[in-house]
This record gives sequence, C-alpha cells and structure tokens, in this order.
Amino acid sequence: MSLACPQCTLENPLDVTHCVCCTSALPPDDRIRTLLNQVHSLASELHDARAIIASLSAAHRHVSPPVPRTPPTTVVNVNAQSLRRMGYRSLDAWLAASPHHKYVGRGMAARDGKPAMPGSVWGNPFKIGRAGTRDDVVQRYRDYITEKITRGDVDLSDVRGKVLGCWCKPEGCHGDVLAELADAHTE
Repeated sequence: MSLACPQCTLENPLDVTHCVCCTSALPPDDRIRTLLNQVHSLASELHDARAIIASLSAAHRHVSPPVPRTPPTTVVNVNAQSLRRMGYRSLDAWLAASPHHKYVGRGMAARDGKPAMPGSVWGNPFKIGRAGTRDDVVQRYRDYITEKITRGDVDLSDVRGKVLGCWCKPEGCHGDVLAELADAHTE
C-alpha cells in the first residue's frame, strides 16, 4: 500500500512523512486512514481464516496441548564468592530470591553473630576423609539416598527442576547425584 501526494500525486510508501518527489508534507490523517484500512483488511482476512479453521473436521483440528517441561535440576556453589558473582550478598539472600533455590548441604553452626543454618534432608552425611575420598562419599551418598527414595522417606519432586546449592561444586558433589536422580525419575 502507498499514499498519494496531494500535490504531485506520486504514490509514496507509508513510512515517509514527506513526498519523495516534491517534498510536500503528506497529510497525517490520510496516512492514519490508510493504516486503518489496512488493519480492517487484515481483520477481515483473520475472520475468514478463523471460519476456515472452524469448518475443518474435529479429527483434523485435534492438537494435543503442550506438555509442560520441568527445567533441568542444576547445582551451584553457595560459598560467599560464588554467591557474590551471582549477585547475592548471602546464602539467605540466595534462598529468598526464588522458590526454586534449594539448599542441600549440611547444617552450619552459628558463628560471627550469624544464626545457625539447619541442614537439609538432602545433605550428605558422609564426610571426605573419615568416610573416604570425594568419589567414595559421593558413591556412598548415591546408595544412601537411593535407599531413602525407595523407602519413601524423601520425595524427588522436592528437588526436581530446582537450583540446588551446595559447598563443593564444581568438584564432585552429592548435589550432582540428586540432580541426576531427580531428572531421571519423573512422576
């Protein structure tokens, strides 16, 4: 569509305010009217398209609704430096920022005027050194948490799709085990 110049009658594109030939100002109300005509034309085409879709048989129209996808479960380090890089001042601020943030570490004793942090039901009870190497304690945790899941003591839907916070990332971490199990077991 174009708009005719009132002085030289040259057809101008709709996106210009002055005639490309004689530089006369194009009347804005004519431009608005032309745009409105385009809108009405498109509305009519949309109405026709809806009528065609409505006339299709039910068998051709059936489309399954999209299945909502749970985002993958991830694990992040929640030490002070990592939290600051992510834009949080503290573990409490990180937890308060989203219901999808979940602490999965052990409890922490009160210190430096800060209150104690309760441990998570998902925390790893096996400590490096006393219970073996990092790989050993992660494997022991896998066996331990799998048994708790099987008994029904814990529910993976509690961590599925969440951002899990622990202290050992990016090294081997029980959070990785939780993320893997949560994403593998759908309800």
